Amino acid sequence: MQDVSLAVCEFRANTNLTELKSNYAIERILAAIWVAAQECAIGNRFNLVLSCLLPPGELADSEALGRNLKEALLSFDSPSGKCRVALKSFICHPEGGGLAMHYLANRKDIGDRSVGVVMMGHRNLSCFKVLNGTPGSFRTSDLGFSTLVKDVQSNTSGYHERDITETVAQYLISKDIKVLDRLLLQKKVDLRADELERLIKAIELAKSAYCRSVIQWLEIQFPKIDEFVLGGGSASMFENEILKVIEPILTIVPKEKVKAFFPQGGWMYPSNHPLQPQLRDRFADVCALWSETFETDPNEKPNYNVSPPVLVHSLR
Repeated sequence: MQDVSLAVCEFRANTNLTELKSNYAIERILAAIWVAAQECAIGNRFNLVLSCLLPPGELADSEALGRNLKEALLSFDSPSGKCRVALKSFICHPEGGGLAMHYLANRKDIGDRSVGVVMMGHRNLSCFKVLNGTPGSFRTSDLGFSTLVKDVQSNTSGYHERDITETVAQYLISKDIKVLDRLLLQKKVDLRADELERLIKAIELAKSAYCRSVIQWLEIQFPKIDEFVLGGGSASMFENEILKVIEPILTIVPKEKVKAFFPQGGWMYPSNHPLQPQLRDRFADVCALWSETFETDPNEKPNYNVSPPVLVHSLR
């Protein structure tokens, strides 16, 4: 949360959960490109091949985003001076696309079986279906983790949304009541105990309502599916609840084959990976995309069926 704290404290940043990601993507991409250039020590002039992940519901904006990004990269200011970058290739994938490519690369016997890919994030919930190696039926809902956070905030008093988000997420992952102590506002011991009880009740009610809404939405999107991949920053908090509902609708596969991959969509980080554990669910899709497209021709149409085999991890 250090980056969030810096943005809030130093620049009075606010979280906008309704605006399209593509609307403010260019500034963020420029910043990321400059940081990467500094890390790689390649100076302020270079050619760039870029892949991007967007919510499935925003893929229609990818062409315009590419044009605007190409123009912005021609000349932009940075802390190290003017940068001039030539965008040689720009490909947008749906969020979950990296995990889908990774999954299908390992299931070489997938045939005509359909795969449902679901990404659970803070601002939205998105999904798409892969059939014969081709992604389609892209859908995005506003049922992100922020929905649960707002419900908790509505049924409690005095808690800041950012504090609730971080603390409730840690509580749902760890199941450790002690992590909620940092939220409590009462000073007296007996009053703190009452406050904690009310907070836990609010969280459990919000989680129940949230899971019910998510499951209803997924049942509409996937009336019939063969296999299932789940990823996203908040996926690990709800994997058991979703698996109970999704697993019965999945078609039967041989016993030695798993058919639901949780969390991180089956992606496994190397033991020496530098990414902090609390961020790994969130970045698994990006890491998988990098792995599956590295050293391929960036001008080719995204292929969801090519990759060297790597390990696949299942919850079960």
